[in-house]
Amino acid sequence: MNQQFFGNSRLAIQRAQQLHQFFTQSVIYDQFKYTAKMPQYPKIVFLQSNSFIRNLVEKQFVQYSIIDGQKSSGEDGVARLAEQVQLQSTQSNGALLFGYPNTTAEAERLDRLLDGINLAIRFKLSESLAQKIAGSFLSCQSCGKIFNTSLPFITPTHPGYLNNCQTPSKCALESSSSPTDQVNAEVVNYYQQKGAYLEYEINEEHLQYDSQEFFEKLDNAVATHIKV
Repeated sequence: MNQQFFGNSRLAIQRAQQLHQFFTQSVIYDQFKYTAKMPQYPKIVFLQSNSFIRNLVEKQFVQYSIIDGQKSSGEDGVARLAEQVQLQSTQSNGALLFGYPNTTAEAERLDRLLDGINLAIRFKLSESLAQKIAGSFLSCQSCGKIFNTSLPFITPTHPGYLNNCQTPSKCALESSSSPTDQVNAEVVNYYQQKGAYLEYEINEEHLQYDSQEFFEKLDNAVATHIKV
């Protein structure tokens, strides 16, 4: 199909419905057993706060609560963050957490407060895709949101104004450098040992067209790795 990935609202809704069905009805096979359902309110950590990944996830998981934990610090801050994750996960189909945890100690504390995270995901960009998106960022001087112009399904594609700014004024866009994408290896190792880690590669082809194969493989990967 020569149709852009999430190129229109109908396709976005269709994908959201597919993901909702997947999270509630998928069968997860283990070595000797399976369970007929995903967690009722999955709590998923994304180990990258890269705006490219954030924009991709926001388009993919439109029915899930997305929570930014980048500014959380101290015991009280983490406790409030965990409470927010728990509450918002039950108000929607689950919670997706960005920007936290960044250390093993933070991951352990978050697990204690939430009785465990169901999955930690790291998207690995192919070399060609990483080169394509480098330097293709625009930042809003009003709300601070960052857009990537290399994504065909994400607007805007050039400096200007956008009407969906979260502040009363419109998005005033200016060129922005690509944010760094750092993942703590100790945090990765922590979730690997917990059996709740998924590293999934995205290449340029996945983002150019409506790829049913891409969704099926991602669904299978999540089902295989998620911790119930």
